[in-house]
Amino acid sequence: MALFMQLAKYSPEACAAVFEEGFVNRRKVLEAYVAGLGGRLLDMYASVSDEWDFVALIEFDQLDQGRIAAHLLRVYGSGVIERSTVIYLASLEEVDAARRSLPGYTPPAGYTPPAR
Repeated sequence: MALFMQLAKYSPEACAAVFEEGFVNRRKVLEAYVAGLGGRLLDMYASVSDEWDFVALIEFDQLDQGRIAAHLLRVYGSGVIERSTVIYLASLEEVDAARRSLPGYTPPAGYTPPAR
């Protein structure tokens, strides 16, 4: 199960439309759209930030990279979303389990770690 946090910024025109329509309806629209992509919207939050307008937590059983790329072209091309970033999330337990299976790592030659 892949978990993502998407932060997104609406265009000024989309902000005005969301203000008129209300944010709750946007969550319903995003929920249906994400389901069509094969995922599940866990929740959506308004962001009190100059950088981002909303944050969405999205879960996918299986991520189809091609569909996601096409989705980004559609959304950015529509002019509704000005920019966004996706952060891949992992539970602490998943990280601890993966930690045990990592291969060895050799730092670059000449690298000296900072004194602690």
